[in-house]
Amino acid sequence: MKKLIFLVLISIFLSGCFKTPTQSKVEPEPKPSPKIVSPIDKLTQDWQEYKNQEYSYLIKYPPNWYLYPQVNSSSPIVLANQKTDQTKDNYANFTILIKETNGTNLTSYSEITESIDAGFINSNLEISGSPAVLLVGSYQNQFTASIYILHKDYFYRLAWQATDEQTYNQEKEIFKQILATFKFTD
Repeated sequence: MKKLIFLVLISIFLSGCFKTPTQSKVEPEPKPSPKIVSPIDKLTQDWQEYKNQEYSYLIKYPPNWYLYPQVNSSSPIVLANQKTDQTKDNYANFTILIKETNGTNLTSYSEITESIDAGFINSNLEISGSPAVLLVGSYQNQFTASIYILHKDYFYRLAWQATDEQTYNQEKEIFKQILATFKFTD
């Protein structure tokens, strides 16, 4: 019996001697994820930003363009490639006008239906997560495009136009870049 107790004690002792030490897990320190910069953010990083608190949106525009803020609730925000009091040939602008929906939607809004009836080319799309309609055509001898966005209880009309088709085509990339920066902030 003494032999048996002795063998058990030795085996317990030896098992403790040869036991591999428990390693504490060391969690690797999380590396900060790199900030992903979209191509439009990179392209417009030195642009000026206009943020409208009342209607919860922001938009960026080139540093050599001019901002004419909203004068009253029925006037648009105007971004222009020239000072508006010194306009000459090659004038282009980008406007934002906001109106209440008053219960209408994109398919029944009179400005949209009248433009389609007048021959404007239209297509449905989505801007900043909201449904929208794009209209392209000629109005009052100016080549123009408008996007009507339905967001909450408002229509946001983003329009860009130029004195002629050549100017429109020259500024088309800038128009696209300005449009790509438009975001709702709510």
